[in-house]
Amino acid sequence: MEAPEEEEPIALTEEDIGYLFLLFKTVVDLLDETLRAGLKISSKN
Repeated sequence: MEAPEEEEPIALTEEDIGYLFLLFKTVVDLLDETLRAGLKISSKN
């Protein structure tokens, strides 16, 4: 079995990093909101 070839790192600008941060933060916030809403619904039963 051969070892996988290492890929070249991708150079990100500060603008790219900012967009990625906002994207990840939005996803985490939506998941958190969904989880909290699910807990509220299940605790009412």
